[in-house]
Amino acid sequence: MVGKIVKNILKNPKHIVTIANAWITAANPTTEQKELAERRYSICLGCEHFREKRPVTGEPYCAECGCPMKKKIFTNVFNECPVGKWKEVDSDVKYDNFFKRDIPVKNSKTLF
Repeated sequence: MVGKIVKNILKNPKHIVTIANAWITAANPTTEQKELAERRYSICLGCEHFREKRPVTGEPYCAECGCPMKKKIFTNVFNECPVGKWKEVDSDVKYDNFFKRDIPVKNSKTLF
């Protein structure tokens, strides 16, 4: 599973920022972020790619992308589900301000 995550990062190095933001948000989510995460997780529970336990950590994960579900569901990227199953719930207008709209531009102070 870690191999899939590393391949995704190597393919798109900016993805590490998305992962870091999801972990940060998961540590202290707003009520709105927690509600959206719970709705996403309920979709994941019925997905063929959902796995109950990662062999080493015992946490639930996505077999398609390799991400730990308890963090992935907090991403601020619209429909970040690798098979596109979050589109409907993410389209709910009450979550519109949750998704990042601006793509940061590389400058001399940024790594990517």
